[in-house]
Amino acid sequence: LEACRVLEDLGEDSYKPGIVGALTTLYLGSGEEETALKVFEKTVEFYKKNKLKGVDLSSLWRQAAEFHIKNGHPQVAANSLEELLRANKDDKKIAAQLVLACSQFDKQRALSLSKGLPTVKELSKDVDLENLQTIVSNTVSYKKSPAVKPESLPGTPREDADKKTKKHKKRKGKLPKNYDA
Repeated sequence: LEACRVLEDLGEDSYKPGIVGALTTLYLGSGEEETALKVFEKTVEFYKKNKLKGVDLSSLWRQAAEFHIKNGHPQVAANSLEELLRANKDDKKIAAQLVLACSQFDKQRALSLSKGLPTVKELSKDVDLENLQTIVSNTVSYKKSPAVKPESLPGTPREDADKKTKKHKKRKGKLPKNYDA
């Protein structure tokens, strides 16, 4: 926790993505999820307030959104995903994540956002089904089942019981001629 205090006391440098990641990892490792959540929230507020140029925050927004969804804060995650979507308007994955986050607290908004997502037909039009089937059929291996032995009933003797194989007994080796025992 002392390391966390040192990282937080760096001033504006404490809002750099690497330091934010280190802080959240340290707090999560020590079991303080609420403090890790506050670190992300402070960072988001800092970048909203200052609007720094030349800083790529897409990975930070994405990590913040995943963290908030995982910890049960879909509204905060939706805000992070909206910021990320503003930067990458054509990214359908981010839009789908935003729909997922919004569906947990605002069904109408999630429905309106989902209309901007591509349909299943659009997504699957470039997929070559025959090629996929040949690949799958070539990789599937069938497991050979072990030979099934006939069941023997407890009261009846087996046929093999009569034909017992004789065990070969090991003979003592011959001693040399000049060996006196």
